[in-house]
Amino acid sequence: MKWRGTPSEGKWRPRWSPRLAARAAAGAITLVLLGLAVYSITMDRRSSDSAVDAERAILVARSYAEIASMVDGLERDASSFIFEPTVERRDTFNRNVDLVMRRMDEVAQEGGSRDLALIDYLQRQYLPQLRGVQDFFDHVLAGEPYYGEIANQDTLAQLRAALEDPVRRRQEASLAAMQELRRSQQQRVLTTAGVFAGGIGLVVLLLLVQRHSANQIASAEAALVQLRRETTTDSLTGLGNHRAFQEALRRDSTNDAGALVMVDLDRFKEANDLRGHAEGDQILRAVGELLATIFPRRAYRIGGDEFAAFAPTYEEATTSAERLVLTLRERIPGITASAGVTGWDGDTPTCPSRATQHESGFDANLVSAQADAALRWAKREGRNHWVGYPDIADRVGGVASAKKSQAVRRLIQQETGVSTVFQPIWGLDGRLRAAEALSRFDPELGLGGPEEAFDIANQDGRSLELDRLCFETTIRNARALPNGVTLFINVSPSALIDQRFETARLVATARRHYRAPSSIVLEVTERADVPIDVLEERIRSLRDAGFGIALDDVGAGNAGLETLRRIPVDWIKIDRSLVQAAPTDAIARGMMRALVAFAGEAGSTVITEGIEENAELEVVRTVMRRGHSRQAEVLAQGYYLGRPETTTTFAPPHAFEEAA
Repeated sequence: MKWRGTPSEGKWRPRWSPRLAARAAAGAITLVLLGLAVYSITMDRRSSDSAVDAERAILVARSYAEIASMVDGLERDASSFIFEPTVERRDTFNRNVDLVMRRMDEVAQEGGSRDLALIDYLQRQYLPQLRGVQDFFDHVLAGEPYYGEIANQDTLAQLRAALEDPVRRRQEASLAAMQELRRSQQQRVLTTAGVFAGGIGLVVLLLLVQRHSANQIASAEAALVQLRRETTTDSLTGLGNHRAFQEALRRDSTNDAGALVMVDLDRFKEANDLRGHAEGDQILRAVGELLATIFPRRAYRIGGDEFAAFAPTYEEATTSAERLVLTLRERIPGITASAGVTGWDGDTPTCPSRATQHESGFDANLVSAQADAALRWAKREGRNHWVGYPDIADRVGGVASAKKSQAVRRLIQQETGVSTVFQPIWGLDGRLRAAEALSRFDPELGLGGPEEAFDIANQDGRSLELDRLCFETTIRNARALPNGVTLFINVSPSALIDQRFETARLVATARRHYRAPSSIVLEVTERADVPIDVLEERIRSLRDAGFGIALDDVGAGNAGLETLRRIPVDWIKIDRSLVQAAPTDAIARGMMRALVAFAGEAGSTVITEGIEENAELEVVRTVMRRGHSRQAEVLAQGYYLGRPETTTTFAPPHAFEEAA
């Protein structure tokens, strides 16, 4: 385009030039093509970077998932050592700890700065506690006490959760990278189509680029699916792994009905050591195939030789468990399994009711704990069969909800919320002889009472810690008791047989609060699940330190003749059920006289518990009058003679004044 005329002539008008227009169009097209090229290169670079980011995130996520799986192995190794302390189990645990630390270092090098910081934090936070476990194992094998800090199930669970969090974050990063790929593709399509709507060649090029990007997206999505499969599938059996089981448990426990079966192979370690690990793996694969057949798509391998499965109803679960036990015994010679079954259905009274969910704290952890309790019972009854939790619920003392377990842990950690009441124990002459200390817990904790608290602590492996807290509180609150009054304190049997139990610690606690061990009697209840050999050894140690020993609940069915014969006790406490039946039951009276006679021969003192009426007190006096030449002294305790109170001063009850 040219200009015609000159400005002075006032004829300054543009003149059209096809050649110039062609050049301008060519220049414009060139600029557009150049812009498109720059745009395409930029978008391709962004797409490539997003794909690389997704791939790297997936690789690092796999590494974290692998470490989390190794932490699961540490928990199983530690549990195996606790049940059977051996040098080989300790060395296995130590090797696996070193392997976890080495894998963490590799992840720190492979990842970015955030991974380096996270690994450094995890090693500083949990490595000392894992080393504490190693030291604890060394002390156990050496038969020495250990006071250091060690990792427990909660610590390993926290470490596992901390490792699973970056897995989720990396998966989210992968998804974000793929979304960025999609956004880039959409922008490319819209921009290119708008500028070159009629450019067939450019459209073809665009389609090729789009196809390449789609392949990248499909590849990233396939990798994400593969990662998901790897992190939720057991590589040996093809069943769901522990993580998949936890997700399914949380999901299924919210349903109106369902059932859980926990399975454990009997003496698998012995078979594995005898036949070799290769054949052991074949056994596990065979068990996995059988579980997948009986529980299609609902079976999981949650540990070394531990499995779990879900069923729609409790009845179907018990039928399937029976089939599993029988089929496994026939299919794999020398290998058997034990199983525990629990279920939930608001219409089935033998199962946990959905209607009582808020009252009982019914949750996924409760379901798992119930099935595990039934499994342990099956093991204890001889293995090679299944047990339903509803059949043993009244014998295992119930299973704690997660809320109540947390309350007990908080109670132990904070060392507050415990108080003490005292119930007087009288001689038949009306003289105060002793006082039994009873621990009480803050009602805001939501615990049913001391018995429930200790049952929960026992399930969590913290009986000794709770027992120490109650003993410390009792000794501190008993300072105001009158001189000459013997202090009775209950001791948890599970705490008494704990490997960490120390007689010297009890002695030091008593003396720190100005009370000699000789003025303290420790009450012990014999139970069927407490090894009498260990109980006998610990009680002799306590007696040697100066403590008196009382056997509680005698006559209630727990304390047998073997316990009375083997356990050296200074006091025998006759259970309230026997005392309260005595006024109308001649057999109960005869049993009381026999126990008093036994105590006379053994040199023990008898305490009759649960006296709530004058008739029961009169029976006790009658038993005393009909004694033999070596008559044991008999004392009395019960609401009729004094209720548990926070006071430490007691007035003689009217019952003795009337008798006088």
